Amino acid sequence: MPVIEAVLCDLDGTLVDSEGYHVQAWMEVANRHGVVLPEGWDADYVGKPDYDTAVRMLPMFPRHPTVKDLLRERHRRYQDLVAAHSQEVRYPGVESGLETLRNAGVKLGVGTNSPMENTTAALKAAGIDRLFEVIVAYGMVPNGKPAPDIYLEAAERLGVAPSACVVVEDTVVGIVSGKAAGCYVIAVSTTHQAEELRKEADLVLPDTDSAFRWIMEHNGA
Repeated sequence: MPVIEAVLCDLDGTLVDSEGYHVQAWMEVANRHGVVLPEGWDADYVGKPDYDTAVRMLPMFPRHPTVKDLLRERHRRYQDLVAAHSQEVRYPGVESGLETLRNAGVKLGVGTNSPMENTTAALKAAGIDRLFEVIVAYGMVPNGKPAPDIYLEAAERLGVAPSACVVVEDTVVGIVSGKAAGCYVIAVSTTHQAEELRKEADLVLPDTDSAFRWIMEHNGA
């Protein structure tokens, strides 16, 4: 494998154990509006932009708030949840793994379908916000994942060719995005079964700590 110049990480389910708080925030907001979400409503939620979910859910709300108002309320609740559960959102080994990569001269970036305010709240809660040179969040590029825009932008901002980047992802949507950008993609089976991820990813590992260890062991090998 050629020398890895940068590692680009997805956020939710990859750097932080936050998917459950996204779901909880939506459910609490729905309850405030007297809305009972149908069973399985979140099956197509993971990895997708919040905006798409809000558009899909808006007709369920009897008073029909605007998408912007619905997202503002949902984002505020999510940010409160991750701040209150800072220990729970921390994946074992992620902080030390990032520090090891950074000390080895590997550039670090975040590429996510979450908006910037949610991204910075989650990274801060996990205590890893200081470790990234670049964050590309939803709304900063024309298209979110599965389009390649987010990872192409992150690579460009770091001054690294996509072919010299490894993307770490936990969803098929994100894997497709990383591959379309021309990156090597490691999938971690933290939110989906490994079998779901193997078809698209270059490599599947059990968690992000394992991915960081693999990168250090194989860099330039």
